[in-house]
Amino acid sequence: MKETIKLALILFIIASVCTGILAVGNSFTSVIIEERQAKELQEALKVVSPDATEFTPIEADKLTSLQETLPSVKNMYEAKADGNVIGYVFDLIGKGGYGGDISFILGIKSEDKSISGIKILGHGETPGFGAAIEEPAYAEGVVGATDADGVKAITGATKTSNAMKNAIKQAFDAIGQVSANNTTNYVVSR
Repeated sequence: MKETIKLALILFIIASVCTGILAVGNSFTSVIIEERQAKELQEALKVVSPDATEFTPIEADKLTSLQETLPSVKNMYEAKADGNVIGYVFDLIGKGGYGGDISFILGIKSEDKSISGIKILGHGETPGFGAAIEEPAYAEGVVGATDADGVKAITGATKTSNAMKNAIKQAFDAIGQVSANNTTNYVVSR
């Protein structure tokens, strides 16, 4: 009995020390990971809205209101140059792709409401089919579109195409909601 208690105590001490080491390691690496993610986000924002010099997130209450009806919108930024809003950038989730959700950044110009750029951040789509969303040809087919219907589908990847189009439609709908003075009373057409 004494031997069992002694072994349990030793195991407890070892587990406690290991937990402490992991906690300390996590506290150091989490800061580095957050900094890297912030840098990657800034680079992605610049890719999809290259003329912007500043990206300002929309107010938290407006974002929450948007997300009630537009769940694909993770975040929305005003893209600015010389203090003027020249477009919007969206952090989007294309829900229901063949390989799961698709994470991407999309820019839309204020001037003509056309897509200025797209950058895929992550997906689980099938190579040779849905993974075509990462190819330059797909981005070229998206840039310049003035609505989700203008985005060409990928042959053989219906679920991927639909997930992307639905998220892009929500980005355009979000601009309409933010442009309206009262986002709560704005009705989104579906």
